[in-house]
Amino acid sequence: MFPYGWAGIVIIASAEWVLFQRNSFISIYCTPVMWTGYILLADNIVYRRLGDSILIRNRWRVLLIALVSVLSWLIFEGYNVLLRNWHYINLPDNRFLRYSGYFWSFATITPGILVTADILRAYDVFGTARIRPLKLSKKSLWIIIILSAGGSLYPLLFPNNYLFPLVWVSFIFLIDPIVYLMDGKSLIQELMNGNPQTPYRLLLAGFICGILWEFWNYWAGTKWVYTVPYFPEYKLFEMPIAGFLGFPPFAIECYVLYQLFKELLKKVNIFVFY
Repeated sequence: MFPYGWAGIVIIASAEWVLFQRNSFISIYCTPVMWTGYILLADNIVYRRLGDSILIRNRWRVLLIALVSVLSWLIFEGYNVLLRNWHYINLPDNRFLRYSGYFWSFATITPGILVTADILRAYDVFGTARIRPLKLSKKSLWIIIILSAGGSLYPLLFPNNYLFPLVWVSFIFLIDPIVYLMDGKSLIQELMNGNPQTPYRLLLAGFICGILWEFWNYWAGTKWVYTVPYFPEYKLFEMPIAGFLGFPPFAIECYVLYQLFKELLKKVNIFVFY
């Protein structure tokens, strides 16, 4: 275990202990603190297994992932203004504390998903999975893009909190074909090669992260609560059980949005990627 991996363990363990002592700082920042510790620990596990990891490979890339994570989540926060599927409670009155908490929390979302998928890759989960190669023409891709753009716009034009599943699904089929057409690292290309390993790992990573998000959120003082309309009486932590179905596609959305931002920045030579 490298020092930053031990740091992750110490952060999680000490934050858990301090949280139950009703420490105000941890009560407010529980989610980003726990996820910072988790990302450090999980990345260290990946590095020990593969000799390579997100945090070790390229520090600029880590910054980009964090920034894209914030921007990606702000998109969904924008939808939530209209659809009202969740809201935050016990927010600090101090604006600096409030918005620094938002930023820090949002910045851990995509890194948490990617490093969880990397752990699954490190342990060769779905390593032998194969499918019949997908066949899609460029015309088919453009039809998918247009239909998905419509699916993404519909909840904005006719807001209803039953429509959030449409948001989770539409962005996948809107963004990934665009990444493919930009010659980026797309899931469609992998499926065309008969290799579903990355999509499978992302789906499972989304579910794992969803459990962790809801577990740590449940004990926090400052947290989110849901108004998910599907069977709201059946809950695990703060989340209605039906809502957990959204985490796997959400993980894929975070991945494809990151790939889109990466390709856009590469086009203008802002970052070098490895």
